[in-house]
Amino acid sequence: SGSIPSEIGALFSLKTLRMERGELSGSLPATLGDLTNLEKLDLDYNNLWGTLPSTFVHLENLKLIDLNNNDLSGSIDVLAGLSNLFFVQLQSNYFSGTVSEAFGSLSQLQVFSVQQNQIDGGLALGFCNLRISGYLKYLEADCSSPADGGSVKCVCCTKCYPYDDSLLNNADSIGNGGGSVINTVPSLTTEAPSPKPTGRPTTEPTHNPTLEPTSEPSPFTNSPTEACNGINTSAWKESIINMLAASGVSTRSSLLTNGSPQAKAVWWILNRDPMRLCPGDERIEQRYLAALFYYSMDGPNWLDRGTGDQKFLGSASECYWMGLKCNPYGEITHIDIENNGLGGSLPYEIASFTKLEVLSLEKGEITGRIPTELGAMQELRELDLDFNMLTGELPYTLGNAPKLNVIDLNSNMLTGSISVLASVKEAYFVQLHNNKFSGDIAPSIGLLGNLQVLTLHKNDIAGVMPFMVCNRLAAYGGAIDHLWADCAGAVPKVSCSCCTKCFE
Repeated sequence: SGSIPSEIGALFSLKTLRMERGELSGSLPATLGDLTNLEKLDLDYNNLWGTLPSTFVHLENLKLIDLNNNDLSGSIDVLAGLSNLFFVQLQSNYFSGTVSEAFGSLSQLQVFSVQQNQIDGGLALGFCNLRISGYLKYLEADCSSPADGGSVKCVCCTKCYPYDDSLLNNADSIGNGGGSVINTVPSLTTEAPSPKPTGRPTTEPTHNPTLEPTSEPSPFTNSPTEACNGINTSAWKESIINMLAASGVSTRSSLLTNGSPQAKAVWWILNRDPMRLCPGDERIEQRYLAALFYYSMDGPNWLDRGTGDQKFLGSASECYWMGLKCNPYGEITHIDIENNGLGGSLPYEIASFTKLEVLSLEKGEITGRIPTELGAMQELRELDLDFNMLTGELPYTLGNAPKLNVIDLNSNMLTGSISVLASVKEAYFVQLHNNKFSGDIAPSIGLLGNLQVLTLHKNDIAGVMPFMVCNRLAAYGGAIDHLWADCAGAVPKVSCSCCTKCFE
């Protein structure tokens, strides 16, 4: 368990690093690239995340890399120039993008498994040439039909995922232009195979590996046909997409737009979620929304994504995932994740968490606007997004959230007027300092009878603090005990005789 220390790069003579089937978390340290004598890197079945370090280009002696069943993401192309590679297992991660043509030129390659990722495009003909030569024995990718969730074009793969043996028949007729055909495709059974080779290659490589291709269990305990009243895989997937689109949670186009957070979230539901929920299951919508939140907020690059039942995109109920909390009915009521490297932008679908009471995402790098759809959240009490990089104006709909009483948005880059605050009738804690708000202070803000904290300093707000606001101070029988503004200096922006603290 724990994370791989950066100091590991000092082990310059290390040839084998094998720590499989554990609970390692965190990212792969860039200092692994200093291990220029490394031949075997085996870290499969852990909880590693982040991208492959760019320093991997220095691992010129690397022959075996086995990173399957982690949460790694980004491109795999940093490996494409490592000419000694013969064994590459990267399946069951979140890698994306295309596969570089350079991989097809790795003449030692015997095993190349990239299925159950978010890779798309086509595999280069160089792979087929390696298959024709008889050297490359295992070539596996998400090359099933698009209707079944395939995203990779591959005419010579030995196995396609989601599993569909009809495509593999094409491999028997692929030639190299001179009449040769591939006839070494492993035999297929009617049962879904394990997502990786079940035995070592029959032709030994120049340098024999000490690691066998490990047997990997299926990510699912049953197929849709077994679990969902006989529905086949294609119909199961289409039904779930139709269900999410028909409910209005996300648009069908966004669900099908390659690379969108919506497409990534539904991909996870369809291809990686161990729950394997059936169409019509009321849990699908919330589980999809939790996955959408993860992808929208740059989840693969979070500092921490939890372990065990708390692991985001894990097998447990989303109610147990790190930072999420549910009511007794299993409905998410809190999303509270602070100082964890959140990025991306808030999806409008977040308003579909209809029982959400607290949205607290402090100290990240979240960009974009605050969705106007938040105004439709009837249970929302706390909106805490301070210390991010949000832009745009305060949503004009905030006053439509009847229970909203905490608005903590300081230290962003928000602009425009703050007059919408007057419509948030239950507000008692409002922090808007360190932004770029402008205009004056609406007298109607003084009608907020519960207001206790109002911080407006370090903005471009100007004018006179209205008497109606001053009259709400605790000193005059009201509730406000913190009223801060830019009311100091020779020429203050705000004229305020009642502020409890002034800033220049």
